[in-house]
Amino acid sequence: MRIEAGALRRTVERVFAAAGCAAEAASCVAGHLVDSNLCGHVSRGEIRVSRTLGYMREDRIVDSAALVGLTGKHVDRRVAEG
Repeated sequence: MRIEAGALRRTVERVFAAAGCAAEAASCVAGHLVDSNLCGHVSRGEIRVSRTLGYMREDRIVDSAALVGLTGKHVDRRVAEG
């Protein structure tokens, strides 16, 4: 199954926003996770959404700004999207 990167990013962003993240953090995290997939780092991509939501439910992540720290280095989207 192929999913357009922008559609996946928007979906992941909505998932994190629905889980209680601030809009800016949800957007940032979604971008990093999808960018990881686009760069070939699938194990660091959107597959981590459910694990991260679990951490949030367990209060292992209590501040949406801390969520951004889980995504690793910034990836220039212009490079990742070609």
